[in-house]
Amino acid sequence: TTLGSFLGYSEELDRLALECLPRLREQQMTWELGACLLALGMNACFRDVYPEAADYFEEAVAMGRSAGDQVGEVSALMWLGFVKLLLDDLVGARASFEAYHARAAELGNPQLLAYALSEGGNLADAEERYADAMRLHMEANELFAGVGDASGAGYALSRASLSAYGMENYEEALRLGRAGYEASSEVNHRWGTIVALCRIGFAALALGAVDEAQRTLRAALERAHASAAISLELLALSGIGALLRETGEREQAATMLTFALGHEQLPPSYSFAARPALEALEAELPPEQLAAARLAAAAASLDDLVTRALEPVA
Repeated sequence: TTLGSFLGYSEELDRLALECLPRLREQQMTWELGACLLALGMNACFRDVYPEAADYFEEAVAMGRSAGDQVGEVSALMWLGFVKLLLDDLVGARASFEAYHARAAELGNPQLLAYALSEGGNLADAEERYADAMRLHMEANELFAGVGDASGAGYALSRASLSAYGMENYEEALRLGRAGYEASSEVNHRWGTIVALCRIGFAALALGAVDEAQRTLRAALERAHASAAISLELLALSGIGALLRETGEREQAATMLTFALGHEQLPPSYSFAARPALEALEAELPPEQLAAARLAAAAASLDDLVTRALEPVA
């Protein structure tokens, strides 16, 4: 179940891990319990229930340490730091990443060190230190390439796309987003391909490539919806909202952006690319149109807006 969970959420694997959990506790199978907790934490993360995920990862760290499972311990530390980032707990994220990096350095495993570098890049992105983040992600990508880890390479390249976007280098953001998508597709990494499509879409939109932005953001939304990945649905929906502003459908754009950016399950690190579009709309729209958009957002459900966003283009 742990290996399968690395590729994205699977309801069947989650059910199996939940069934195993009480039996492993009862039998005091510490190593296996740590692996099960790691799988449950990843699944909770993919389901966007981050406090639950953090609880699983914290216990997985303890179980890995108790069992002498160094790889299990450092993997749980990495995921714990990532979840802390999604919860906007930068202090907690830094503590987890630093502990992870120290343990990975002790083990001397280049793959674990690559993830340590990229997670450091994630923290730098969250702190808007985009040049530092880019350097770390690209160093990680070199290590991933050296050990033939396509999934890790996809992760690092996709994250580097976000860093390039933050530096307003949209052509590089587009190139890196495409490279991240290709690498994630090689291993059928569901979460990775969806996020990369979103990053391609935002970069294409910034470059005025409306058709590519529309195609990739719709594809991301369709896949996120099929995977019940709420945070990724919201990310894609925010991109489509920004796109609608560019195509002149400003009130509908304001509705989608207000809903997506105000949703509690959209991590703060996912909102920065679309926020300028909403701020512009709040300045551009007449007060009555802005009020109508806000009312529509308050009355809408995620499924309603996803259905509307995926309607055939006229």
